[in-house]
Amino acid sequence: RWGHTSTWIESGMAASSGGYSLMSKSVGVTAAIAARLVLTKEIKNTGVVTPMYPEIYEPIMEILDKKFGIAMVEESERPDGLPVSGPRPKL
Repeated sequence: RWGHTSTWIESGMAASSGGYSLMSKSVGVTAAIAARLVLTKEIKNTGVVTPMYPEIYEPIMEILDKKFGIAMVEESERPDGLPVSGPRPKL
């Protein structure tokens, strides 16, 4: 069985310094980006859909990374312990 880990590289800032909590970034900003993409018809899916489709999550992840500096590090591990081909980011 393959092991796969997604790690979000980000931390919140104290409200006293005018920053946003990690919860507001992870939920509020992500939902706002998705809403804007739906309203501008950049996401064309209709009805109730989960963000499990690349056409939904890829543009959201790209905006989170480029505009907000929020990125994911993806790591995979083969069941036989052999290395996964291609470069793997280190945590």
